[in-house]
Amino acid sequence: MKQTFQEKNFEKFLEEMVDFQLIRREERGYSLTLSFFDAAISDKDKQFAEDFTQDMTNQEVDPSYLYGEVLWNRLFESENDYFFGVIDSSDDTQPFFEKHQTGNEQLQFVSIHPKDQQPLDFASYFSVMEATSGEGLPEVYQELQELIGDVDSAYFAAQTYRIVRAVLKNRRIADKRNIFLEAFVMTNGLIKTEKGWQLKAPILQNETITKELDISPYITHYNQVTDTNQRVFEKMQFYSCCMAIILNGKEAFSYLII
Repeated sequence: MKQTFQEKNFEKFLEEMVDFQLIRREERGYSLTLSFFDAAISDKDKQFAEDFTQDMTNQEVDPSYLYGEVLWNRLFESENDYFFGVIDSSDDTQPFFEKHQTGNEQLQFVSIHPKDQQPLDFASYFSVMEATSGEGLPEVYQELQELIGDVDSAYFAAQTYRIVRAVLKNRRIADKRNIFLEAFVMTNGLIKTEKGWQLKAPILQNETITKELDISPYITHYNQVTDTNQRVFEKMQFYSCCMAIILNGKEAFSYLII
């Protein structure tokens, strides 16, 4: 192994891998304990996702509520302790998704998108800002950062909520410059028409989120998988297949909760 891996501090790195139980050491030999799964999507996986999305469409379930709240929570809310690798053995794969949510008690911004994407929406922006403190901010967010400065997500949500409430109640919005309004327009969540300002971002009411929706027939199988890594991987694949259908070429799935 030393001949193959000649990087500096390799032995220290190897010991750390053993300590974290990602590599097993047995009689001077080593083996991987890390699970690897093939990312190729089968026809069965695709059909299962198509059946689910079609069934929910027929029931006229709000997509934001279904895919952003119910399905995401039922699949991933209790899954924390997992670690595995993925092998791309074919071109027929789907990216895994991540969810970001930020705001305050009045207004929450939610974004669900592929892990390798950086969509221009408030939830993703504030997630990156919190992770990097603005250092090395991706180019897609730089104009937004220059506009709103170092405002935190809670204060930003408070100011944006006033705009959302005014639009929903069809109230006039003052003509003076408003950086929060400009930011809303920049992220394509608000548009001005001949009839006035209109929200383009889908909105969920808090009371809607508490309603029951039974999707057990579609997820019972996953919860019966005993191996944690295998279970989470299969859940991620199912969710990715569903989102590929729902997004239909869009970069992200974002909405507001009030």
